[in-house]
Amino acid sequence: MQAIQAIQAAAPIVHTIPVAPTEESQADKGIDHPLFSCGECDTVWRSHGRSRCPMCAEDEGTHFSLTGCQNSNLYVAMRGLEETGLSYTEEQLERSMWRFRNLLREEAPWYNETSRQMIQACYECFLRRDREDLRVALAIHFFKEEFKYAPEEDNTFCPEVSEYQERDEQYDLQNPSW
Repeated sequence: MQAIQAIQAAAPIVHTIPVAPTEESQADKGIDHPLFSCGECDTVWRSHGRSRCPMCAEDEGTHFSLTGCQNSNLYVAMRGLEETGLSYTEEQLERSMWRFRNLLREEAPWYNETSRQMIQACYECFLRRDREDLRVALAIHFFKEEFKYAPEEDNTFCPEVSEYQERDEQYDLQNPSW
């Protein structure tokens, strides 16, 4: 009995990282499906938990998050929005979205509207705030729209086809270049 306990005590504790994502695990796309990136090969993939890189299986992957200073910049930009009544009209929503975009340029010059990981991190920052605040709701809506039209990184595992790409393909079919 003591020999078995000695062997068990000497055996190293191994922490396993789940297997790499599959195409099926990537089917649920959108801003609420967290993006991870590999430090070895720069592949980007979606995962709701820990997983290895689907391309090289070398790295566990990291989820992009904002620094405290970046969170503060976003909050200052959001506070610059005008408060309206209980809801926005279509015209007010459009004007407020442009106003927020300009505030981001002023208060958060690091913001990159072409990086889905950056947009998702900003979105997640506002999910932790009071969603009853109309300005927070506007920021959440803004980042959802930004994410929808931002391009996927070239090295994304099972990329999502954006709405603009679909429209452009249809346009090209209807209006050939010749």
